[in-house]
Parts: sequence; structure tokens; C-alpha cells
Amino acid sequence: MTDRLIAQQSLGDVSRPLLRLMLQASRLPESQWSSLLANVHPELPGLYRQANSRIDLERFMEVGEQLMRSSPSGRKLGLAMGSHLRDTDLGLAGQIARTAPTLGEALEKFMHYSDLMTRCYLIQPRLLAGSPACLRFQSPALPRHQQFINDAVLAVCARLIEQLCGRNDALRAATLTSIDGWQRDAMATHLGVTVMPSPQFSALLLHANALSWPVQTAEPALHADLCRLADEQLLALRQDETASSRVRQWLATRMQGQTPTLEDAAEAMGMAAWTLRRRLQAENTSYRDVLDQMRHQLSLSQLSDSRHSLGEVAFSLGFSSSGAFQRAFKRWTGETPGRYRELTRQHKSASR
Repeated sequence: MTDRLIAQQSLGDVSRPLLRLMLQASRLPESQWSSLLANVHPELPGLYRQANSRIDLERFMEVGEQLMRSSPSGRKLGLAMGSHLRDTDLGLAGQIARTAPTLGEALEKFMHYSDLMTRCYLIQPRLLAGSPACLRFQSPALPRHQQFINDAVLAVCARLIEQLCGRNDALRAATLTSIDGWQRDAMATHLGVTVMPSPQFSALLLHANALSWPVQTAEPALHADLCRLADEQLLALRQDETASSRVRQWLATRMQGQTPTLEDAAEAMGMAAWTLRRRLQAENTSYRDVLDQMRHQLSLSQLSDSRHSLGEVAFSLGFSSSGAFQRAFKRWTGETPGRYRELTRQHKSASR
């Protein structure tokens, strides 16, 4: 494949402890980790050895794909990450949750500070109070080899909720953005609740009063200190964040059947449209360019899964028709979507 088939913009990153959690969950001997990481990218073993490193999300997913093929955990890798979760795996955001007074406040703070743990432009979490309360993750449809991400998000959050409350009856049901019956059945067995398919949202549905349950490790004074520390770190992290990366994060889950406008993005970010346009120009880019890059990168991911028709991919990326998507893809890569899908299939077959 040509270099034009490689997207240039990252969809996010994860902290080193999350990569370690995934490697531990694979049940491969630690002596094999370095060679496996090097097979994905030669710089990964060095990044893994750096305590405060951030790992590009696409590299992280590539490691996960390798582990699902070669490790004892196999397709249950994401679920195993929930089972192996420890206090230190979720960093400062996890410690803030563990010292909060109630489950509701713990989850709110955990999501607020989650960028310190992972910046994932594919999955946008929300805590919805109501009947039932719901911890919801909106994400585009992921191809089969990346669906362990959905599994991991739900399994890790379910395990965190159990650890916070000191009880295992907070969940009443779950939804999963997957058409894979095996995956839903495995998730239902893992969580011990009914798991229903959903076209847009993976979610954990909580019992009505669960958000008011006390956190068994609450420490009010320590909680306040940790929040102040996290505020400083979050400010430093976001000062380094570009306008284009903020737009990518906002766009990632808002292209289902529509093309969000620059005005929509500016309003969501709390600024005037001309301000956002000016900031993007200062980065030598534009809203149209960022949208184009997002569509390009997401299309490569979704076309690698043959279960998604070209019409479904076009809809998920906000194109008005399959024809419009095919013309754009030809412009990005020099190949038709069908030809790219065939090249991907041949590459995967040759690498097995």
C-alpha cells in the first residue's frame, strides 16, 4: 500500500499504565512483551519504559489486535482488562474517584479528569442521572479487530464501580455497540447482567439510587488535594492541545448521517466561529481540512472490517451518499474503497 493510505492525524493517546494493564490482561509472560511491542512499532518498547509516556491510540489498538490473535486471553482481552484492574492502573483520575464521597461524584470526577489517563477521540463518556442512571459511551462502529476497546471500557468501568462501592449489585443492564452475538454473550457472562445491542451507545445502566451510594474509601481532605493537583496537570495538558485536536475530538462521534459545521463546533467549544477559524488558520489548517482528515482516518479503520457496507461507512462519516464517499476516498488514497478493502484483506492474510 502507498503512503497515501496512511492517515496523519492521531485519534488520541493512552497512558503507559493502560498499556501495562492490557499486557497483563493478555496473560503472556512479561519476557515476551518487549518483542511484541517492537513488532507493532520499533519505538514502542522504549516508550513503554518511560514512566510518564503517552501511547498513540492507533498503536495501542494495534497491540490489542496482536494480543487477541496470539495471547491466552484471545477475544476476551478487553474483558480481562476489567478483571485485572488495580488501584494504580487509572492514575490520578482513579485515585480521585476512590476518595470521592459518593459513587455519582466519583464517576463525574473520573470522567472530568480522564484526559490525564487517556485522550480517546473515538469514545465520549457521559454520566446521565435518571431512572435508570447511565454511564454512556458514544462511539462510531468499530471493526471486529478493534472491538476489544468497547469491551475494555465497559469492563474497566464496571470493575471500578464495584471497587468504589464495595458491592457487586450496582449494575442492572448494559448496552454494547456490536453486532457480534458472541461478544454480547461474553460481556453478559462477565458482567452478570443482560447486555442489549445498541447502534450508537455502549452503556452501563445503574440501579436508580446507586449514584448516592457511599464510596468505601472516601477521604474528603485527600480528595480535595488530589483534585487541585489534577487541575494543574489538566491545565498543563490542555495548554499543549491544539485547536485542530479539539475539533477532531469533538467531530469523532458527531458525523453519523450528517456533516457538523464549523459554527456547531465553535458553539460546543464556547467560542465564536471566527475565533475558531482564526486559531485553525494559525495552525496552517482549516475546519474543512480537519474534517477531511478525520473522515480519511476513520474510513481506513472501518473499511478494514468487511461487515460494514460502503453505505454504512458513508453514513457513519456524514456523507450524503455512497458515491460522495467513494469520490472522497479516491481523492485521499488513489484507490477505491473496494480496492482498499481487498488490499487490506490480502495484507492480513499474508501476515498470518
